Amino acid sequence: MGCHVILLLSACTSTKLPTQSAQNNDQKVTQSSSSGEKTSNSKSLPYQGNLLDVDGLLSQLKKTDANLELQSKRLLKVALDAQANNDWGAAAKGFGESIAFMPTNEALLGYAMSRSMTNVHTVDPKESLSTKLRNFQEAIKIYQVAIEFSQRANKPLSNEQRQLVKTNVACLESFLQSPDPKAATCKLVADALKASKIN
Repeated sequence: MGCHVILLLSACTSTKLPTQSAQNNDQKVTQSSSSGEKTSNSKSLPYQGNLLDVDGLLSQLKKTDANLELQSKRLLKVALDAQANNDWGAAAKGFGESIAFMPTNEALLGYAMSRSMTNVHTVDPKESLSTKLRNFQEAIKIYQVAIEFSQRANKPLSNEQRQLVKTNVACLESFLQSPDPKAATCKLVADALKASKIN
């Protein structure tokens, strides 16, 4: 893909857009690869395809009109406000729905970050860690999609965004290679594990 990320985007199970409202368990906010569920609310989203399908995202971008762009920007602001308040479930929902109206670099990067940070705390610590690892894998793929999308849409990432992707992907990949919560040192993983009370 001609990008800073070493890993190539691999085939994976469906990563669908979020449609549920934020509830007590942030993990239920987004439709992850482990869940095929849809809600009636999803019918109102212009794009209901796979977030890892760059062709689909580019097709939606071409269909974007002034109204869809306005809705996308409104949802992006909601997501950024939620992110600022560390409400990662609501942030993921907002970023995902913003992408459904008009895919943008900022929304894709925000969604990847939100998937990393989403609270997955469960009674069983091993189950929490297992779920978190899947989220980290998904986040890496979304970062890769963001890079390919930016290139093919001719909307280059800023220097700051490219560095963010490089740093976060390196952090996630490093932890996935040796998933020991007590040895987590890079900021993204350390913050994500802390948010889910995994130690």
